[in-house]
Amino acid sequence: MTTQRIMKSAAAIAMIAIACAFQPSMASGLRSSVNTTQVRFGDQFELRLTADSSAATAAPDLTPLREHFQILGTGQSSRTNIINGRRSDSFSWVITLTPNEKGRLTIPAITAGNISSDPVTIDTLNDKRPSPGGTVTSLQGVGDCSVPQTIAAGGSYSCSFDLLVTGNAGDSESDLATASGNDDDGNAVSASDDATVTINDVPSSIQLLKSAAPDTLDEPGGSVIFNLTVNNLSSVDTVTINSLTDTVFGDLDGVGDCSVPRIIAPGNSYNCSFTADLEGEPGAPHMNVATASGVDDDGNPVSDNDGATVNFSNIAPAATLSKSVSQATVSYSVTVSNDSDAEPLALSVLDDDKFGDVSDVGNPLIQSTNCILPQQLEPSDGEAGGPDEYTCVFTALVNCSPHTNTLTGSVTDNDGSAPVTPSGSTTVTLLGAAECPPNDE
Repeated sequence: MTTQRIMKSAAAIAMIAIACAFQPSMASGLRSSVNTTQVRFGDQFELRLTADSSAATAAPDLTPLREHFQILGTGQSSRTNIINGRRSDSFSWVITLTPNEKGRLTIPAITAGNISSDPVTIDTLNDKRPSPGGTVTSLQGVGDCSVPQTIAAGGSYSCSFDLLVTGNAGDSESDLATASGNDDDGNAVSASDDATVTINDVPSSIQLLKSAAPDTLDEPGGSVIFNLTVNNLSSVDTVTINSLTDTVFGDLDGVGDCSVPRIIAPGNSYNCSFTADLEGEPGAPHMNVATASGVDDDGNPVSDNDGATVNFSNIAPAATLSKSVSQATVSYSVTVSNDSDAEPLALSVLDDDKFGDVSDVGNPLIQSTNCILPQQLEPSDGEAGGPDEYTCVFTALVNCSPHTNTLTGSVTDNDGSAPVTPSGSTTVTLLGAAECPPNDE
């Protein structure tokens, strides 16, 4: 007889064989059994509870199972046996379970009325099956494996196949391969080997990008929209963003359309924005830094930050100067002439309709005057100037435009004739001054 051993390396998922044991446990009247004492995490198994009909007065209370297992389904059946004329009846309950955790778990005692079962222990394996079809039973045609194969003395045969292994960090996948055949004497030969694939943690990371629009404002400032993008750079892990903060604007949860928590699938991103009013001066830019923090689906922390800067542009100064006259001191020159050569005349009055008596140095409506009354006007000699004329000057403040005033004199002769009242008007226009009321013109 010759025996040969098959060695197997872990390149990916192969298959694993689990022996299914039917392990019974019996207490007073209620018997319990499982179809396997080893089950992979995520797989299911069956718990069977059986009682004689005479003892089965109530259905089992399955509440204790929920501490370590999930109940996937239940079923019920009855059975009658007649042996040597003696009849026995029994009831069975089949409960389909899957473990909620890994390691050695105990199925607690189950009570059905006045009877109960003994606890049953199972082992949950720290891996999971590689394919939806469960355990691979034959490698014929899988990868480049094929049988039958003839192996010479001292020789070997190698083949391989690939299957996808998925899971979280720390999960593992174990499988067992068995080669069986006969030697050239017809004797059976068989060998087995297993391989385990462990899933390593792939570090997760995120990227935060922050921008400002616009990134430059004319002084003194204005409104700016800040845009934030959180990229999940991991190709395998989902990340949950639990915090968005800013060095200037504080907690950004509920600011603009930003909100947390946010779940970001591998390779995806989350975007939000908010608006702020900024003020500043050239040479003193506004700067703020946002930070996104959270965890990946393995519970590892992830965080990143990015800043945005807004500059302020100098605006050249602009000014306008305008000049206008709002009021002015006007100097008025007054000349009164004797137009008759027959006799001298007496000038006794110089009265202005706006400024009053212009010969009165105490007149508050005028600022100054050199007009003195009375004055003697000699007979006209037909020449300009001379004793037949009297000239004087007074000044007064004009504060509206156009401003018209009329000065009237009173002249008498020495014969008792009625006085004559010569008069003259002057209009002053000031650009920019207030308009004179109609009765002041």
